[in-house]
Amino acid sequence: MNKILSLMACALVGFSASAEVTSLYVAGPSTTTVNGVTLGDWDIVNTVKVTVNRGKFTLNCENMDLIAISDKKLSVVSWGDWMTGLWAPAASITENDLGKPVALAGPGNANFQVPWKGDWKIEIAQDLSTVTVTTTTPKPETTYHLVGDFSWSPIDTYKFEKETDTVYWLDITEVLPSTKNLNIMRNSSWNEWWAPAVAPIVASESAAEWKWQTNHSGDAQAVPDGSNYTGTIRLETPAEITTGCSVQVTFYPTIREHQSGVADALVEEHNAPAEYFNLQGVKITAPQNGQLYIVRRGASVSKEIAK
Repeated sequence: MNKILSLMACALVGFSASAEVTSLYVAGPSTTTVNGVTLGDWDIVNTVKVTVNRGKFTLNCENMDLIAISDKKLSVVSWGDWMTGLWAPAASITENDLGKPVALAGPGNANFQVPWKGDWKIEIAQDLSTVTVTTTTPKPETTYHLVGDFSWSPIDTYKFEKETDTVYWLDITEVLPSTKNLNIMRNSSWNEWWAPAVAPIVASESAAEWKWQTNHSGDAQAVPDGSNYTGTIRLETPAEITTGCSVQVTFYPTIREHQSGVADALVEEHNAPAEYFNLQGVKITAPQNGQLYIVRRGASVSKEIAK
């Protein structure tokens, strides 16, 4: 009986050893290099093979922010099969995680993301339990861009200006084309982006919540009825950006250019009681809708049509 149990134990050990993963397969964008080999553009058949060496899998990545690491070697394109073999950190890697072993999850997890684009070293334990990530690329300055149907790539025209670590402003001095889709993108990457929680967007000068990486319901036009928009947009972010967080976005259609450092004063001034005067300078106590007046709010004076 003992001999039979011993033989069974040997068989189980042999099965376990044969089941160990000894190779991983990497795919991603064609701008990324892994262990000196440039990736095909998300080519999941002609992948970069990484074999275990001294108890770990090592990936030296250049110009990388997002790749896919799978334990499946495919002979034909099958995204379903590929995804069932994916390995990635169990939780999003943050700056505080760099250089420390963090839990790895899989198979069947998700793509492998790092906090910012650059040159990264990824070391995965042979048993696929943990991963250690380091980089020689300094953390870039945080940027936010408004993107949408007018441009899904971040461009300087729609880059928010930083006021504090959590407050950013975007002046739309030329008409923003009517658009049905708007998002805010962080660090020029689709790893972190937000969409309006409510549509259509109303330029009501009240903060509205934008949701993390979620599609809005209906058209997210900049203002009601798809009107073109000019004005200032205020973005307020949490002190720490984490998966699932929301941001606050406010549209100020009558303030077209904020001044860095005094933006709050501008907003306060805009919210001051309005005084109406006709074009001859006579004060009007009961302005009529549709009529053009000179309007004073605090020290600000403008011509407006009463509503």
